[in-house]
Amino acid sequence: PCSHSSLAVSVPGGFAAGASPSSLARFFAARLEALYSLGVADVILDPGIGFGKSSAESLAILRALPELVRTFPDNAWLIGLSRKRIVYETLGITPDKALNGTTVLNTIALQGGAHILRVHDVRPAVEAITLTSKFSEAPSCSPPAHFDNPRNSFLQSS
Repeated sequence: PCSHSSLAVSVPGGFAAGASPSSLARFFAARLEALYSLGVADVILDPGIGFGKSSAESLAILRALPELVRTFPDNAWLIGLSRKRIVYETLGITPDKALNGTTVLNTIALQGGAHILRVHDVRPAVEAITLTSKFSEAPSCSPPAHFDNPRNSFLQSS
């Protein structure tokens, strides 16, 4: 077994724009069950925003983030929105002009429960984390309390 290992699980392209939080939850649950059975202790979940997905699909996933975080509270959530199509296509700009839009969506992701942001521009992301944390009861970028020993209620209830 791979005890004390950490892995990230990302959703592949192809999830429909109308993908429900429950279909995403089933995707993650199946992979978590397999990884935990192999002894992997820590799994970071990445819904794969922008990877082979349209802006509409990425937006659907971002909208589902709060429910996904509630479903898998013992896992850290990684979100990558930096210079993605969801930003520049929606705003009608080029990727190099997408910093402000990226910061707005990073803030939305943090408010939705993201623990880790994958970014190109570190300082604006740190500022978004700092300001967003001031408006929540607990810091939004703290890893889950029991990240080193995940016990997913979603998996236990099946």
